Amino acid sequence: MNKTRASTRGGLAVSLLATISFGATVPAAECDPETGEALRKTVEASLMAFQNENLNDALRFVHSKSPEYAQFRGKAQHLFKAHDVKAELLQFDYIGHEREFAAARAKIKTTATPGSEFKDNITDIIYIFDLEDGRWKYWASTLLGTEFIGAQGAL
Repeated sequence: MNKTRASTRGGLAVSLLATISFGATVPAAECDPETGEALRKTVEASLMAFQNENLNDALRFVHSKSPEYAQFRGKAQHLFKAHDVKAELLQFDYIGHEREFAAARAKIKTTATPGSEFKDNITDIIYIFDLEDGRWKYWASTLLGTEFIGAQGAL
C-alpha cells in the first residue's frame, strides 16, 4: 500500500512540476498567503535544524512517506560528519497549491567553514510539500541549478 501511495504521489508531484514548467500556475493574487507563509516557515525552520546539525530535528520537516526521506537522511548524516555548514534562505517564492500538494521555489546559500572541502554554493530548488499531521513537510524537490561561490564570496 505504501509503495503504491508513494508512486501515486510521486506522479502527482511530477505532474505539478510539469504544470509549473509550462506556466499554468495559479496567479499570485489567487495563491493562499497563509499557505505560502507556512511553507516559508517550514523552509526557514528546516534550515535552522540543518545548521544546528540536528538530524532528528531536520527530519521532522521531511514527510515520513516521502520517496526522498532515506536519501535526505543519508546526505544529511554525511554532511554533518564531514563539514560545518551554514545555510541561508536568499529568496522564497510560493508557487501554488494543487490538491494535497503545495509548491515553492527557493534560493539557498550554503557555506562551510574556511578550509573545508565543501564548495560554497547557491542552489535554486523547487520544493513540493505535503501535509502530515497538520504540518507542511517536504515531499520532493527538483534542483534547478547550482552556482558555486568563489573564494572571495563572489559568483
